[in-house]
Amino acid sequence: MLNLKFTKSGSECLIAYTRADGSATWDKTHNFFVEHDLTHLAVESIFGFNSAFFGLIEAAELSKALKTRALTTTGTPSSPSKPI
Repeated sequence: MLNLKFTKSGSECLIAYTRADGSATWDKTHNFFVEHDLTHLAVESIFGFNSAFFGLIEAAELSKALKTRALTTTGTPSSPSKPI
């Protein structure tokens, strides 16, 4: 199961994704994407779309496309880091 954590800072937001295997990735983005991603989460959960946006993050398929970075063991973004 994918765990999401949203952290707001002004007009930006950090979205951290932690996969069931403990690996994690993150993306710093505009606050618009909080609502956008929550909509994805609701629709994908209700309809069981396991291969849609969050399913691809869970499978580590979107890391390169999103240009995200790995999380350190302390849970803070490390930079630069190879995407998971």
